[in-house]
Amino acid sequence: MNVYPQQYQQTNSANSSKPNTPCGHHGAGQELCYLCHQRAKRNVPVYLHEEKRIREAEEAKLLEQYQHNKDLEEQRRREVCLFVCLREIFGCN
Repeated sequence: MNVYPQQYQQTNSANSSKPNTPCGHHGAGQELCYLCHQRAKRNVPVYLHEEKRIREAEEAKLLEQYQHNKDLEEQRRREVCLFVCLREIFGCN
């Protein structure tokens, strides 16, 4: 078979082309190239919905405690005011 240099380059380049990976980089026949493999290893998915639910529950509990303490303080203030008013009315020392 007579092969001219231009034809040889075309046939040789067609046979020696590296397979493309899904990422578009040339790999060594692997699914991911080295760069994409390293990126995938570092790119760990973080699911924040569970942490958000826990944080919201903690915030709701703190808000409930704050509101309860505020209500108790208001109740004590009214009791003191009532006590002072009764002392003034009845003149008790």
